[in-house]
Amino acid sequence: MKKAVCISCTHHYSERIVPVEKALQAAGYDCTYITSDFIHSTKEQNRLDLPNCLQLHGIPYTKNISFRRLYSHYRFAKAAMAEVRRLQPDLLYVEVPPNSLCRAAALYKKTNPQVKL
Repeated sequence: MKKAVCISCTHHYSERIVPVEKALQAAGYDCTYITSDFIHSTKEQNRLDLPNCLQLHGIPYTKNISFRRLYSHYRFAKAAMAEVRRLQPDLLYVEVPPNSLCRAAALYKKTNPQVKL
C-alpha cells in the first residue's frame, strides 16, 4: 500500500485534513497525520485521540508576532521532517503557513524527488 503523510502544525484536522485524507485513502494511500500538541488559536497544549496521528511537542508561545512563535514553528518543522524521513512516504501533504514547513518540505522533496509533494 502507498503511504501518505499529512502535516499541519495548526488544529484544522476536521476542516482541512479530513477531506484530504479521505481522497488519499480512496486513491489507495495509508495516511499518517503529523501535528503539534500546541493549539495556536487558544495558546494551550492539547492531546488528540485520532487514529494514525503523531503529535509532536510544540513550544508554547503567547504572542502571534514573536521570536518564540517563529522558533516554535521552526522546531516543529524540523521534528516533523524527522518523522517523514522515518516513515518514507510516497506522498507528502503539507498545510501551510508557516513558511518553515514550506522550506522543510521543499528540502525534503529536493533530496527525495520520487515523493509527490
